[in-house]
Amino acid sequence: MRDDELKEAYMVYKEHGREQLDNTYECMRYLWETWNDYDTVRDFRMWLNTLPVDEKTMSRARESYMLTGKDIFDDFILAMEWDRTNKFYLPRRRQLKPIVDEMQRLNDHELKILGIAAPPGVGKTGLGNFFMAFTAGRVPDKAMLMGSHSEAILKDNYGEALRMVGSDEYNFREIFPERMLVRTNAQDLKIDLDQAKRFSTYQFGSMGSSLAGKVRAQSLLYLDDLIPNIETALNRDRLDKVFRSFSTDYMQRIEGTCTILCVMTRWSVWDVLGRLEREYEGDPKAKFLHFSALNENGESNFDYGGDIGFSTERYMQIKSTMDDLSWRALYQNEPIEREGLLYDSKELNYYYELPGTDPDAVIAVVDTKDKGTDDCVMPVAYVYGDKYYIEDFVCDDATPDVTVPKIATKLMEHHVKMCRFESNAAGGRIAKEVDDTVKGKGGTCSITTKYSTQNKETRIIVGSMWVKSHCLFRATDKRTKEYDKAMQLLCGFSHVSKTKKDDVPDALAMLSDFAQSFETNTITVHRRWF
Repeated sequence: MRDDELKEAYMVYKEHGREQLDNTYECMRYLWETWNDYDTVRDFRMWLNTLPVDEKTMSRARESYMLTGKDIFDDFILAMEWDRTNKFYLPRRRQLKPIVDEMQRLNDHELKILGIAAPPGVGKTGLGNFFMAFTAGRVPDKAMLMGSHSEAILKDNYGEALRMVGSDEYNFREIFPERMLVRTNAQDLKIDLDQAKRFSTYQFGSMGSSLAGKVRAQSLLYLDDLIPNIETALNRDRLDKVFRSFSTDYMQRIEGTCTILCVMTRWSVWDVLGRLEREYEGDPKAKFLHFSALNENGESNFDYGGDIGFSTERYMQIKSTMDDLSWRALYQNEPIEREGLLYDSKELNYYYELPGTDPDAVIAVVDTKDKGTDDCVMPVAYVYGDKYYIEDFVCDDATPDVTVPKIATKLMEHHVKMCRFESNAAGGRIAKEVDDTVKGKGGTCSITTKYSTQNKETRIIVGSMWVKSHCLFRATDKRTKEYDKAMQLLCGFSHVSKTKKDDVPDALAMLSDFAQSFETNTITVHRRWF
């Protein structure tokens, strides 16, 4: 049959129920092999779902995945595990599919480098093993290299690679029937498909193990967790050494059009993935994915159901056993530069309830949003003598059409008498909009602006001592989500980090200046000696 006749025949089956399953499958197969028409494959599978589940229907579905698994990574994993009893991917597919889709783009060379940061134990290494098998089946004549901090970890992955391409547990040999396992070397951790080569199809090399001349990365460089322990993660010098080893041990092994896959748990802004993300910022051929353990509502992103994955309760148990910075780095993928931290949560003052009397005053300051990633921050302080109870926070990265009414509402809600805006950039305009909004609703608040000429970092550092001495913050279980975000940004600020998120500490430094401007000068009378 000609191509046009075959496609027309398939459309007839589509419109009239396709009573003949075998003919319909052959049409789909021909269209896929001729034109890579994946829409036809999807349509065929959707039609199969409407048929009675019998042995023949399941057989045709299985054959369709074995067919497309050579080219589509998602289909490859499903096909590999089709006959397995304890499947890895299918129970996790809903959560892991976004990663699989980006791995497909890496395979298609739409991406040069793909970085994946996800919490421990969610399946990222498992996906990496499947991606190596997928790459080995597609380009067995080119060498892959997997690297990690530990030889023991690489031996485990070597064993899994051997099972995937050489055992009946997986369907690799059915997906790629032309591929032959010709050589294995457990001592040197090498596997060859089709023919023995100097630089094998699979190669595994740990960091610092003198890889020069022994390995190459021609199709894929796959790196999985290069940080060995928390002692390394907390030491900037050790992290520098890890990056130097990464550069010399792995990056110098790359040849030709080799792509890079980095799958890691985050530790620090100075870990390998953090540095790569800064280096490739703005490069359309680089993609970096970040997945947190808990979503913005405090619910697990990796609850796979049953006995696998992590429920919200399990993550909360883990969180209760860790310090906040480690939790945010390892599980929320919000790595903090621990060196140079200005605010330690343990040295701040907290309160559960405001004092029973009326405050001397209620004041606020606003550090307006300056650019895309900034937050608009407003701490609201209830003044009792020389103590400032931070009763509320605005901490929002939204545009002014959202933050202006929010600020106005908070000023009226707390009966703020005086509020100062920093007039740098758009601050003066936003101050006027807030003032108009408050007055339009019948509120009374003295809103002023001040242009700051002081160096921001200097102001933050100088103001931190006043904040620690005079400010009290809500106890953890008394905070709103927005208040909690502000406290995380405050305690995560490092004055030595290159990626400063300084809006909250800057707003509190503004509060320090504003509060101290109320202090009266003291006049001392001295005797005149001349």
